[in-house]
Amino acid sequence: MQHRLEDLSIAKFQLILPQRWVFRTKNKDYGIDGEVELFDEDDKAQGLIFYVQLKATGSKNDSIIMNVDLDIDVLRYYSMLDIPVLLVRYSEFRDSFYVKWIYNVDLSFSKKGAKKFRIKIFENDLWDSSSGDQIERRIDNLRLIKSGKFTFPIQCSLIIDGEFQGERKVFLDTQIKKELNFYSDSIRLVNSSKSIIEITLDTSELRINFCGLRACSFHSVEDRDVEKFAQEIAQDILIGCAICMVQIGQIDYCGRIIYDNNLEGRLIDKQESLIYLLSPLFKSSYFNKTLDLIGGVLDINSSLEIQLITQLNILKSSELNNKSKISAIEAFFVNRLKKAKSYNDKTQIGIAHYNLANHYRGQQMYYESVVNFVSAKRFEPRYEEQDYYYAELAGIMFILEKYQRSARFYKRAIDLGATGLTIGLYADALMFSGDYQEAVKVFEVYLNNTKEYTNEFFLKFSCLKSLTEKKKILSQKRDLVKASLFADLSRLEKGSTPEEFLEQALDTDLLCGLAWYNYGLVYNADSRYEEAMFSFTMAGLVQNNDIEAWINATKCCLNIKSDVENFILIISVAYLYNGEDYLENLYKSLMINIDSAGVVKIKKAIELVLSEQNIRSRHPIIRVMNENGKFINIFENQEEN
Repeated sequence: MQHRLEDLSIAKFQLILPQRWVFRTKNKDYGIDGEVELFDEDDKAQGLIFYVQLKATGSKNDSIIMNVDLDIDVLRYYSMLDIPVLLVRYSEFRDSFYVKWIYNVDLSFSKKGAKKFRIKIFENDLWDSSSGDQIERRIDNLRLIKSGKFTFPIQCSLIIDGEFQGERKVFLDTQIKKELNFYSDSIRLVNSSKSIIEITLDTSELRINFCGLRACSFHSVEDRDVEKFAQEIAQDILIGCAICMVQIGQIDYCGRIIYDNNLEGRLIDKQESLIYLLSPLFKSSYFNKTLDLIGGVLDINSSLEIQLITQLNILKSSELNNKSKISAIEAFFVNRLKKAKSYNDKTQIGIAHYNLANHYRGQQMYYESVVNFVSAKRFEPRYEEQDYYYAELAGIMFILEKYQRSARFYKRAIDLGATGLTIGLYADALMFSGDYQEAVKVFEVYLNNTKEYTNEFFLKFSCLKSLTEKKKILSQKRDLVKASLFADLSRLEKGSTPEEFLEQALDTDLLCGLAWYNYGLVYNADSRYEEAMFSFTMAGLVQNNDIEAWINATKCCLNIKSDVENFILIISVAYLYNGEDYLENLYKSLMINIDSAGVVKIKKAIELVLSEQNIRSRHPIIRVMNENGKFINIFENQEEN
């Protein structure tokens, strides 16, 4: 019976469509029964398409006819589609069709835990002689919106449906229209047949519907201040339009609406909208204005959530290679520091120094970073008890090749409770400090207690353990200059072998990269590929960016066809350090002696290895204090979400 009714409804629906529209049945994925394409008067395709979900009923009960229950997951799926979905309700009893755009459905009204959502059909949803023209205008507007070719002011329609009481009922539409006139460069009220944005207002909700493509809602309308009601509704309409612009990817239009209409103050009051808009505003051409906005936010409202989202967005922006933006971010942090000093708030001064330190750290301005790290602890002594503070400072010391100091700071971080990667980094610092035996022990602790350890540290542990067992050098005061002189084979004296010179280099500095590289060349010339692979790998581990060493280590692996484990380790660590530059140069080197088909096979094997590896990246960090006085890493919080 239902199958017959569905077939009947599809057939009748095709009959009511304009002649220039073509209905095509679909395979009913997610309930889509068909698609409709609109052609012009010359039968040329216009690229205007919408999907149809047809729901037929034979009931005579008005309540059943005028309500449709759909799965919430399906409705969410429809909301993500670029092609709009039209819900078509057919009543056999009335022999009538009702149509409603799925994007008009507001799932915020769904009950918690519900799997279905009831869509109410109204009498004004009845298909009549004007419905075809209305749908065609709607679809044509959608095309304009997607292309970004629509112009300002945006044409909007306003419908007030609520049961407002007293004077508000009499004057409300006039008051709102009067307030919207202040924003006439951005929006203009027209009748609904010409509008791109439909604004509906009732006692429970203000809804801004962007041509059925995207929409946003503001609730609790009846709770607003009576005196400012019309003014705030008008401003929220603008903010809703800005949110819709973000939803369709027009972030510069979002910035234009916000900043051309001086809506910063209203955004500060509407924390949820502010949080939603911050990220796209930072990505827009209104970057500097957005920095000013959040500076104002932090002056007025120091709530944790605002600080988290604000500074996280700054963090993401600081990773861009854009000098003007980087300068603006630095100026922002410096200004936050100046304001904290003007209030003589030592805690905020400390936090500002800490955030500035991490900004400089992210820009590889390490000495400036250290100065601010030290100042942060001076003004906010609680940093003294934060494990991450010492771990971050230790990382900078490592980059500056202050290895012993780096190891001390990592040890302090671990004593304060740091675990996981910090232990591996501590072992790394011990290794470069020349405390090889202790480094091996700490690496082993890290590997045994970490579920997802990095290949970088596993490879360092394996190589260092092998070295200490073979060379019997458990610790060493490294002399890099002297070792480099011995490792320079151009200075080889008559009667001396390269091995003798290189051994003297390693006796002076077991981590001499040049010595290991030259050892690799010697072994490779004798076809001693395992020793060559080890030597080139050591050269790469102590000189991370020595792409030639990593290429040679990889080629030695290929010559030792059974050594799959080392191949995986070397590939992943070399890529961690040097990225695509390593792969590009590797493939060029392989093409010298291997035909293209062979290189393609190797390339596929490498891509398989890298796709299964969790390549570790190091991000700058920004922390703020939570309500318990604990400084938390907002970047970690974002990753967890």
